[in-house]
Amino acid sequence: MAYEDLTTFTESDPGGVLTVTASKVLATSIANNFGATTYLVKDYGADYFDALDVDLASSSVIVDSGHGAYDMFCFKNSTTAGGFNALSSTEFGLMMNDDGTNSRVGLMRGSFTAFDSCQMSADNVTAYLTLGRSAGNTEVTLYVYSDSDRTSLVDALVISGVSSTKYRYLWAFDHTNQFGTLRHTAYFENVDLNLAPPETGGQPRMARSEHLRRGLFGSRTF
Repeated sequence: MAYEDLTTFTESDPGGVLTVTASKVLATSIANNFGATTYLVKDYGADYFDALDVDLASSSVIVDSGHGAYDMFCFKNSTTAGGFNALSSTEFGLMMNDDGTNSRVGLMRGSFTAFDSCQMSADNVTAYLTLGRSAGNTEVTLYVYSDSDRTSLVDALVISGVSSTKYRYLWAFDHTNQFGTLRHTAYFENVDLNLAPPETGGQPRMARSEHLRRGLFGSRTF
């Protein structure tokens, strides 16, 4: 596996809440209404992302009582920050937040145009995630696991309606300015795009990751 180097992404952190290393972006005590200018993004070039087989890990822990902030890991063609408020109808991302008792994982297209979510077993529990999409497919699936080997499936989240859209920008962190002053601490880390070496004169081929080759998803394909 080869993790994306998050220090090569463009960072905006006017409030000084982000800590970025090569493998991890951590937001500490970020409030819901902190503003829409806290993000980490990289331009991969037009139409770069089509088929997807992306592994990463994430967690959230509440700071104030109640729902914590909504932070996203997104695929977009837009340079506009702002979490789910900035998603077009065919742009999508996964969301990490906290309801005060459990960490929550969501998969969203548009601003709640299509949405699916699940809860982890407790607060501050790491979710091990695999995001999948076949080339040109209108459906995206997010597999949520409770273990790093990705053998204990918590849920499989599904959204449709992304059409055949290809994406240019990977937003490794995109904060949503919404829902008051409550805070949480959250991170995304170990982002593996599972890219095979580029073919001559073309975009990189998508390689099936090891957990897919082992058949842990059964007969389901994407």
